[in-house]
Amino acid sequence: MKEVKVEDLKPGDLIYIVWSDAWESNRVPLINAEYDAVWHEWGVFLFVKGRKKKHLVMAYNKKPGEITEWDITAIPVDLILKVVLVQPEFIQKILPRLIERLLSRANSTIPKKLDFNVKTALRWSIEHVFKMDKESFNEA
Repeated sequence: MKEVKVEDLKPGDLIYIVWSDAWESNRVPLINAEYDAVWHEWGVFLFVKGRKKKHLVMAYNKKPGEITEWDITAIPVDLILKVVLVQPEFIQKILPRLIERLLSRANSTIPKKLDFNVKTALRWSIEHVFKMDKESFNEA
């Protein structure tokens, strides 16, 4: 296990993250430590996505049934305090070809009418998203 940066992660990596979130209370805390709502979570990294704010998207809690049915969470990257790579390519080793099936759900076909007589579709792939998100990390 080793601490890594979000941009170093690859789809299928088993990760442990520590992140801070908002909270509410019926009283004003007296000490600084009471202001920190720190979450500890682990799961399988899928990708980073978001228009206004980048989110780390990971799968966790495999549900009974179809192999691709997992709970998915998206955590704003700027709230993440620590990322630990527990096992690279974890899903590929445990459940071969599952990561491709999970990521294929992120592929989208969007019909677009170019003119009244011609119909076409615009396609984007998860690989293109990874490339764009990697570039956006380098710009920041």
